Amino acid sequence: MAAADELRDRVGEKIHFRGADSVTQNDIRRKLEVFTFSCPLHDDEAAAKAHGYLGVVAPVTMTPLWGLPPYWAPGQPSPYLVDGQEMTGNITDTLALPFSRSVNVSSEWQYHTPLYLGDRLQGTTTIISVEQKRTRVGTGVFLQYESEYVKVSGELVALNRNTVFNYDPDDASRPEPGTSARAQQGDRGPRTRSVDDADTSVDWNTPLQFDDV
Repeated sequence: MAAADELRDRVGEKIHFRGADSVTQNDIRRKLEVFTFSCPLHDDEAAAKAHGYLGVVAPVTMTPLWGLPPYWAPGQPSPYLVDGQEMTGNITDTLALPFSRSVNVSSEWQYHTPLYLGDRLQGTTTIISVEQKRTRVGTGVFLQYESEYVKVSGELVALNRNTVFNYDPDDASRPEPGTSARAQQGDRGPRTRSVDDADTSVDWNTPLQFDDV
């Protein structure tokens, strides 16, 4: 597979990135609003300092958000043009992978230094390995890469090792034109549980507090 050979030639290559924006209280608030989750470390400076931080600290799971480059910048061609390069903020933007689909297989994170308001991230992504393989869903490559997130001041914030399967579906796994995804399941049954089978022990109308989780 020519695509796999081209990717193998890039193993060990470092791809540099720089986040588009600094950490802001607004971004933190908007993210936590989605989960109706509250923790004083993320919005109360006095509480954060009382627990040993320098100030309001960002949730660690938001780290990759501030490592994202802009989807578009002044002077660049529109990504919405026919045959234009779609910008997702992902490593695949620079790899131009010739596959129609992808699925994230695994992701491991190590966190080192807290992110504070005003911090800005940059870093590198290194391709670790490329494995060509045919699976039940299609033929493609398992691409493993490691990303290093660093503050512009030089402090290491996080390390991430990710594996993604990029592939094209085999003919046998392609749905027939006009056939719904549910019809393709055959005897496997529905993908999701019915309301009657759902876990009713969780009250989704009650906001979560830090001590609840």
